[in-house]
Amino acid sequence: MVVNPNCKTINVKAQINRDDSLFSFYQKLIALRKNQEYKEVFVYGTFESCALPEKNLMAYLRKTKTKKLFIAANYQNETQAVVLPGRIKHILLANDKVEEQDGKIVLSGYQAVVMEVE
Repeated sequence: MVVNPNCKTINVKAQINRDDSLFSFYQKLIALRKNQEYKEVFVYGTFESCALPEKNLMAYLRKTKTKKLFIAANYQNETQAVVLPGRIKHILLANDKVEEQDGKIVLSGYQAVVMEVE
């Protein structure tokens, strides 16, 4: 297997200290799952798919009796709007600024978001 020629610039060493890197995002995602306030809902919460007519868009809820998390990800370059299943309480993690408009969020290309909703 041939090593990609961009390995000298795109590698762990280049990403490890950047707050906007994929490496950093995964660290934050793992920390969020281990966070005592949200661990119960991530580990034991029920899963509810949000069926969406849009292509390349995934959204679902994780719920317990006391918490409801909405997770959405846009898997294409073009922006897409997603109807929210409730009012946003907290944006817990996002790889880009989250725009809310009329009960929807607008996800930029390849954006993912984890939020607590009511």
